[in-house]
Amino acid sequence: MMQETVIHRADVESATGTPSPVDPEVAVDGIDELLVRMLAYDVETYLEAPGDGQTPSSSMPVTPRGP
Repeated sequence: MMQETVIHRADVESATGTPSPVDPEVAVDGIDELLVRMLAYDVETYLEAPGDGQTPSSSMPVTPRGP
């Protein structure tokens, strides 16, 4: 539900100006939800994917945005 709220907030804010920044922890949670829950819907294929059960991660630095 949190990700849904963030998307709608950004949509409303972008209609009236610039969307406010999303907390880095919320952003990471959204990426995790996308990768694990939405894109890995085929559990059998996901379990057969190469690797040793590692959790996907990104080395991209998170830079806070603000005024």
